[in-house]
Amino acid sequence: APPSGAAAPPVVRVRKPRPSASYESAGRAAAGFFPRLLALLVDSVILLALTLLLLSPVFLVFLFKDAFQSTDLLRDWAFLGILVGCGLMIFGANLWYVVGGWARTGRTPGKALLRLTVVPVGPTTGPGVGLKTAFVRFLAWNLSGLLLGIGFLLVLFRKDRRALHDLVAGTKVVKTP
Repeated sequence: APPSGAAAPPVVRVRKPRPSASYESAGRAAAGFFPRLLALLVDSVILLALTLLLLSPVFLVFLFKDAFQSTDLLRDWAFLGILVGCGLMIFGANLWYVVGGWARTGRTPGKALLRLTVVPVGPTTGPGVGLKTAFVRFLAWNLSGLLLGIGFLLVLFRKDRRALHDLVAGTKVVKTP
């Protein structure tokens, strides 16, 4: 009991996390081509900014190369190490951004902005599609692009609005409230 004259300690309320749309994927409307395209554009802008940030050491070396060395940069092992390190960080960050988002919540920030979620076609036990399914979807997503974008255009012609990468990975993109 608090001493007389002292106020009672405040009550701490903890909000339960809102369940992801993947819990309730049945009955959700499938997302069309243009919302998915807009989400891709938003994610592309974010990934471009992240890539430029991670490339800043390379830009700094190019900016100050005349002050430090007179040899060709492509023959300098230190510069090549910086270039390879930046490339690996960019690859890892892009992979984490896309695959990690799909695996954990079924969303990337672009999809979240447009209220779209990647969900498994079958029954699900939690949010996201899981790491294995997300990675398979990522590989198939790249294949959709390598096929001159035809894999993405399947959304326009299929009733279930699934692209090639959705068919390969067993997922679909739905609208969420």
